[in-house]
Amino acid sequence: MAELVRNVRFAVRLLLKSPFLTAVTVTSLALGIGATTAVFSLVDVLLLRPLPAVDAPAELVAVLGVETKSPERLHSLSWGDYLDYAGRTDVVSGLAAVAGCELSLTHGGPAERISGLAVSPNYFTVLGVRPDRGRLFSPGEDKAPVAVISHGLWQRRFGASPDVIGSTITVNGTSLSVIGIAPEGFWGTDLGARAEIWIPLGMYSGVAKGVFVPFTGQQDRKQRWLKTVGRLTAGMTVDRAQSTLNVMAGNLAKAYPESNAGSGVRVMPLNEIALGQGMRPLVLGFAARLMAVIALVLAVVTINVAGLLLARGLSRRREIAVRLSLGAGRGHLIRQLFVEGVVLGLFGTVAGICLAMAGLPLLERLNLPGGLAMRDVALSGRALGFTILVSLICCVVFSLLPAVRIVRSSLVPALPAKLTGGNRLRFGLRELLVGLQIALALLVMIASGLMLRTVANLRAIAPGFDPAHVLVFSIDLAPAGYEGTRVATFYRDLLERLRREPGVRAASMASALPIMGGNLVVDLTVSPEDGPLAGAGEPSQPSVRHALIGSQYFETVGMKLVKGRDFGPEDDSATGTVVLNESAARLLWPGQNPLGRRLHLVQSEQPFSVIGVVADAKYATLKEGAVPVLYLTHSQADKSFIGSLLASEMTLLVRTSGEPRQVLDSVRETVRRIDPLLPVFQVSTLEELLASAIGTERQAAVLYGSLALVALVLAMLGLYGIVSNAVAERTREIGIRVACGATPGEVKRLLMSRSVFLVLAGVAAGLVAAVPSIRIVESQLYGVETDDPVTWLGIPLILVCAAMLVSAVPARRAARIDPVAALRSEG
Repeated sequence: MAELVRNVRFAVRLLLKSPFLTAVTVTSLALGIGATTAVFSLVDVLLLRPLPAVDAPAELVAVLGVETKSPERLHSLSWGDYLDYAGRTDVVSGLAAVAGCELSLTHGGPAERISGLAVSPNYFTVLGVRPDRGRLFSPGEDKAPVAVISHGLWQRRFGASPDVIGSTITVNGTSLSVIGIAPEGFWGTDLGARAEIWIPLGMYSGVAKGVFVPFTGQQDRKQRWLKTVGRLTAGMTVDRAQSTLNVMAGNLAKAYPESNAGSGVRVMPLNEIALGQGMRPLVLGFAARLMAVIALVLAVVTINVAGLLLARGLSRRREIAVRLSLGAGRGHLIRQLFVEGVVLGLFGTVAGICLAMAGLPLLERLNLPGGLAMRDVALSGRALGFTILVSLICCVVFSLLPAVRIVRSSLVPALPAKLTGGNRLRFGLRELLVGLQIALALLVMIASGLMLRTVANLRAIAPGFDPAHVLVFSIDLAPAGYEGTRVATFYRDLLERLRREPGVRAASMASALPIMGGNLVVDLTVSPEDGPLAGAGEPSQPSVRHALIGSQYFETVGMKLVKGRDFGPEDDSATGTVVLNESAARLLWPGQNPLGRRLHLVQSEQPFSVIGVVADAKYATLKEGAVPVLYLTHSQADKSFIGSLLASEMTLLVRTSGEPRQVLDSVRETVRRIDPLLPVFQVSTLEELLASAIGTERQAAVLYGSLALVALVLAMLGLYGIVSNAVAERTREIGIRVACGATPGEVKRLLMSRSVFLVLAGVAAGLVAAVPSIRIVESQLYGVETDDPVTWLGIPLILVCAAMLVSAVPARRAARIDPVAALRSEG
């Protein structure tokens, strides 16, 4: 122990004597370890501990329905099935039911849109969640007018006041008493939605509003509307639970053939679906790509530090040789050098952890796959342990390898202090380390280059509309109890008022925005007399995308009207009218004029006449091709089954003459004057939504680009060190060459040849390694292949040019060496 203390003290003194080298080394380690810690913390939240504040999450399962003929198709449970499965206490000690609902919260301020959950009274008990304040639901409170709020809502909306317990809040027009506050970090068991209010399941039909509530609130076996979460009994496994409930599902199918025939059951660990159904593989791929790139950067950092320590150690060869000649043991010297590296690693680890903690809040802004909602990312004990383990491995590599290499060096060349170079290009461990750095940096740079090309390709796509100067926000009338003609009257009144606001050029609304349209489709029937198959017998029955819009929609979003006219006041009459995009017109009437043609929407007997055709625009994603879209005016929503389902919640669009957000306050005031209980939510601009459509690719490009820049800088630092050391070691040789008539150009070429060989060798190794490795980003690319020649030629060229510039600095310094001074310095 005494020897260790002496070694640590000696190491600290040496590091303080070389502040520049110490700062560069610690900074390199901090960048690598900090980035690794931050990314692992994200992976930890998403995949390793997706259910904070939950007791023993490994024991929790989800019980889902499944189509027996299509095992990949999972669905919710009906009320009757839930009760039956919950009664199997030999399988689950408790099974809780959950139904999502969107709520409008009114309490001492403007109305606010809140995501909520209606849950059975045993919900928190099954999860093992304990309240931060107050209490949670008790048995028998299935229909009690009470609520539990999230810790975040308590802080944000109620100022963390302890008086909130027992107070009354208004949710969708219903008064509820707040009985408790959920623990910090708990947002429910679905990362796709951050629940902030929990109400008893028996209050669902009374509190939740909307078209689907009458269907989903039914307590029978016909409507499947409940998600479940259960805790396995002691000793029960998922496989055994699956086998037991399979038998029960078969019995239910026989007992209730009308509702349960063809339906089975699936028992899944809750952690596997906490990200949302089918989301775990996407997130795994996202995390794997990040970790792979981070591993490459960390390798570059480790190699860079090893090279710096090796160069520093070689500069002390005379000291080490003297100590060895005086009887010092090689083991003692290796331990001393190893401790110096570990002390450096400790400084770098602490700095890296601090850097990671400062950057963790930025991770919450990431656009995760599938629009996954990111929760608070914090440095957990698992992430800290992973950081310490990674740091320890790095310390062993970058400390022990140079230490052994230095101490094993021969004493003979070190003591005379004369180094000869001749014309030979000698390459040892330092050169190998720099070559590896260049190869790894090239890997990261190629990945970054492919992502940058992807983003450029996506930005070059014409969206088919003009996103500039358009404010976007949403309103949902269902929670406020609007029904029938009141819905159409409200939106008509709101649009008229918005169009009169100063700075507003046009205003409209839509159920599906451009680029955010989703996959909602409607089946059509085109009668033989109006279809392309006239006289052929069977009518055509295609499916097209569907959007409910207001008047002036095409003008507001900047879509071009190709034929016919836009919706107007005359379309409020009983006659049904629609507007098609060009793809829909070609699908229904190829090569013909669609104006005046008639079609039928599914479950709608009344025909609709085509009054206009607009140019194709991106509907759901930028990457998709042209898709057929049908537009129905909001005033005729009741003439379409699917339109009536969409009419209450609409997205408003306001085209302005200036900055869109400047009119936001007046927009909120306009809504408040009509109905103060209606929240305005999902406020954005059309430009921001268009940018978010490539958010995942753009963020990947930024992340990979930043890491590539770090890797490039570290590799160039290593190369600079090699050339600088070569100049220092060969000062006498260079002086003799100059004295014998060598020109500055010849001296520079002599030293630059070393860099050229190193760089070309590193680039060659990197290209070979990149061929199989670069496929990790293949799924994120668009419009560019993994073997893109521009990237594979341009990136190495950039790396070579950077290397030449870096090498030229010490080479130019060597060319100006005074031969007399050089000979005296070695004399």
